[in-house]
Amino acid sequence: MACYALVFIENESTSDLLGEDNLIENLGAFFFLIASLLYFLSFWWSSGSGKETNHLHPKRNIFYLLLAVIFFTGFGEEISWGQRIFGWEAPPFIKEINRQKETNIHNLKIFNMKQPDKEYMAVLYLLLNVQTWFFLFWFSYCLILPLINQYSLRGNRFISRFGLPLPPLWIGILLLANFLIYTIPHLTWWIANINHSLGEISEGNGAPIFSYFNSFKSIFFKHMSEVRESNEAFIFAVLSFCELKKQLSKKRGG
Repeated sequence: MACYALVFIENESTSDLLGEDNLIENLGAFFFLIASLLYFLSFWWSSGSGKETNHLHPKRNIFYLLLAVIFFTGFGEEISWGQRIFGWEAPPFIKEINRQKETNIHNLKIFNMKQPDKEYMAVLYLLLNVQTWFFLFWFSYCLILPLINQYSLRGNRFISRFGLPLPPLWIGILLLANFLIYTIPHLTWWIANINHSLGEISEGNGAPIFSYFNSFKSIFFKHMSEVRESNEAFIFAVLSFCELKKQLSKKRGG
């Protein structure tokens, strides 16, 4: 979380840390890779813990494999599936439909529309947004389901039937805190622009704050996004380590 402090320090050193393809962004890709590998190891060591259904009879917990695929996809997307490492060119048809002309999905133009004015387009803008999908994933998996599992007996029984490996609640709280730290400046700026013009703000008590934000708003929010994503990847890497440790403990105990 302390990495957010770097965003408010405007100098060459922090730009090198927070810029495109620099340390913070690369750490995010690295942590996604670690999470993927550790979840795959959890899947491998979960032999005998698969939950049978009418149609499936898995020997291992399939949810670990699904999580491994999700986070490996996150790793691949962060490095544009090797393009940023090996420097090869994206195919022409990808360049035409990708905002950054890279080999990835999250930068496709359909997922990066400009903020629309019409309400129905605003809904479409939110739905066709990879960040929205990832938010819904961690919010439901790391916060809503653990709360249901902990405080609802019926919910606990239902979740237990599928063998879904739920994270501890503190993981969801960390992710929520990370999201709020990222979101509050955005909301502050959005509300200020609705209620006032920048000229009106400059005459009031908020002049220093909003003048400061306005001077490098786009870079500020981009760097905030990079730190948020890197923090999310780190938290999931920690969670995947905890899950692997749990599986290894079961094996030794068994």
